[in-house]
Amino acid sequence: MSNIENRFVTYYTPLLNSFCKELTEKMPADAFHGIPHPFIPAWGTRYELSTIKMAIIGKETRGWDPCLPEYISAVQNGKWDLLSDIREFQNLDYVDWNKGHRYTFWGFVMYFLAALYGVKNWEVLKQRNFPNILNSFLWANASAIECWNSEGIPEGTDITAHQHAREAAVKLNDYQHIQRLFAPDVAIIMCSIGECNLFLRNITKTLVSNKNNVRVWKTERGIIFNMPHPNNMRWNNGADFYAQTIRDGLIEHGLFQPLKEFMDCDKDAEKILEVFFSRCNDSAKNTKEAVAFIATELRKQQATMTVRMLCNILNELGYRTVYGSKYLAGRGSYKMVSSAWHYYQEHLNQSDTAESIALAFTKPNGDYAYWDY
Repeated sequence: MSNIENRFVTYYTPLLNSFCKELTEKMPADAFHGIPHPFIPAWGTRYELSTIKMAIIGKETRGWDPCLPEYISAVQNGKWDLLSDIREFQNLDYVDWNKGHRYTFWGFVMYFLAALYGVKNWEVLKQRNFPNILNSFLWANASAIECWNSEGIPEGTDITAHQHAREAAVKLNDYQHIQRLFAPDVAIIMCSIGECNLFLRNITKTLVSNKNNVRVWKTERGIIFNMPHPNNMRWNNGADFYAQTIRDGLIEHGLFQPLKEFMDCDKDAEKILEVFFSRCNDSAKNTKEAVAFIATELRKQQATMTVRMLCNILNELGYRTVYGSKYLAGRGSYKMVSSAWHYYQEHLNQSDTAESIALAFTKPNGDYAYWDY
């Protein structure tokens, strides 16, 4: 398991054991038939490597299989794989869950991500294009157990058992878990004011804006937005408004920088470093990893960068050649890019990252730099 997977399992195992223990102290496990097991956060494979760590949070998830009797038995016998739901999410299965229009939860998520990163036709994300974007965020819900009138609760479910499950899940419905474990820079919470208030009850925050059905808080780490669920957005300003509000807020608070405006202007390298690539050193141990990190962020916005500018950024971040010297634009730097491409394409078999490297960096005449080797 990776470091984040180990931390996740260590953190949530006692919480879920406690949840199951509380239930079985009130009713036999079989009494909870029909109630889906609790939802806990899932993160994309690119979340830790993203320059902006973003949590997108809904109200609840319907029909989260398996149901509680099977789940309780597996948890109490130490046989439940806490990472199974996360793998399903990381496989991008969510793209097919309700991929219709932008007033469904997942439809709006894909629509917003496309708007944020400048993908003109958001519906291409439904075909799993732009996997670096689709795998760049954390998914959570304000309610771990869905409400009684949800379509995911079948006929014949015991209403008392459901009430016990909802009560026991309150300890899981807490943003502090996400803050401690994942430290997101921004959270976008799409649910009612009351549900959001309960979810945020245990964190320190300062309200900085409350208008047009959008509340914004500042925290030590970043910012939190609260707005209506996508099902209600059409009656309150529309999806365009909320997507643009989030994007503008991220720019205002220095958490996002549109890239295409100055990709070929070396004079703006310092600005990009400060706003956009400040976490490269934390994620990249060497030049190849730094090139991959920068390329991935560029391609989220379908942007390109001259190799000369890439060298400036690498030098400013402290990366050096094998000889300990700074990088200089020219054939040597083109070889550095092509070497990174070969490493991810042929050694690690990470074709998506290799493709990002291939498309992100250019020569002064616009040709792709990775071909020059």
